[in-house]
Amino acid sequence: MSITFLLPYLFATPPSACAAQGTPLIEMRQASERDASVETTTRIFGSGAWVVETAGRTQRGCFDRAEVRTIRRAVQRAPWQTVSSPVACFAYDPNFTEYRVHGKLRFVERMCSGKAADSATAQTIDLVKAELADEKPVMPAPIGCRAAGTPMFEIHKLSEEAEPTSKLALYANGAWTFQPIDAYGHAGAMATGCLDKRTIAPLRTEIAQAPWETTLSRMVCRAYSPSSTQYFVHGKREFTARLCGPERLDPQSLAAIKRIESELAVVLPAR
Repeated sequence: MSITFLLPYLFATPPSACAAQGTPLIEMRQASERDASVETTTRIFGSGAWVVETAGRTQRGCFDRAEVRTIRRAVQRAPWQTVSSPVACFAYDPNFTEYRVHGKLRFVERMCSGKAADSATAQTIDLVKAELADEKPVMPAPIGCRAAGTPMFEIHKLSEEAEPTSKLALYANGAWTFQPIDAYGHAGAMATGCLDKRTIAPLRTEIAQAPWETTLSRMVCRAYSPSSTQYFVHGKREFTARLCGPERLDPQSLAAIKRIESELAVVLPAR
């Protein structure tokens, strides 16, 4: 067989195995009833292709086989049931997130709606967001979104042993900073960014409405962990989470922390 005959086959563009076609495996639409400009739609397809559309910008990529297999299994096994939320509040939030599986609306997340996803489904949502965060390049912070003044919320990861730690700060305008620290106490490269209006607005409300009440645990626990996490609100330490630690935080504030950490996990660089 001649080389001339083989050339078209050797250099032909292979068919795309990662195409964003058909009905998405899962679709997440973040929107607001007041501001249509903040809408963000994320679609993940069975092929592994993902597409994120927000404010006229589109990001595309493709999960590898192991990643898409993990996502597909989690999405299909999740019950996608709605349960009553343990957090009671009376605030109105115009922002919401719709979750569709194979084109069917399965859950709508909204602060103070009185509804929540079952625990297995919530874990699946967190998994999908974490996998996507590892794939997406960090978008540059918008002009005017600067980390200045006292942070609205901070998370300090600490350790009494030689282990990597970190400091994360979130500001009221949506700006965030993440400072990794290695096991020897040396600061690494700081990552910065900015949450969009749709994301930061409900977080501001949750932080302001959370009571941040701590109580002392009566449970006797003899386990020890050198690691702890401190949470600061407007510069004041409100809670320290530690295995068998003495402090317990109220459910509404714990829910606020989970929501904040979930949103930041989407934008923070992979660690």
